[in-house]
Amino acid sequence: MHSLFFKQPNDCVDSLNKNVEDGWTVFNEHLYHISIERIENFKLAQNYCENLNASMVSIHSQDENTFFRNLKDGEGYSDLWLNGQQEEIYSEKFKWNDESEFTYNNWHVGEPDQLQEDYINCLGMYDGHWFDANCIRRNNPLCIRSSSDPCPDEWTFYNNQ
Repeated sequence: MHSLFFKQPNDCVDSLNKNVEDGWTVFNEHLYHISIERIENFKLAQNYCENLNASMVSIHSQDENTFFRNLKDGEGYSDLWLNGQQEEIYSEKFKWNDESEFTYNNWHVGEPDQLQEDYINCLGMYDGHWFDANCIRRNNPLCIRSSSDPCPDEWTFYNNQ
């Protein structure tokens, strides 16, 4: 049996927060970043995140959605690209590009509303609600990457920090 001792309850969390680069925010053991510039289209937004060793965000719960809405509002951004798109043209089904299950959604009233178009639509967020849009639209990408977790494996994060 292992015993863990620490000087202060927040030593591990403080260490993680001190190692966060400017422009990144810690939540649920991951780092999040919103581009300060609107990126030309969905594919270039994906490339933007990849160049940061990250990917665009997939959302799986109300807690995550609320966090991202508050992060976006706190930074003063408008529309964000999420890591999702239609499964196929004219389909009412959407998927996450990281292949995680699309079990949670927070569509804005009347969305998705671009299903009759002859192209695949991508998934965005405005004011905490989701919308579908042509993938050539300019939006700010919301990126995620794993943290360099300074905590021992046996430790867990407390209060999403």
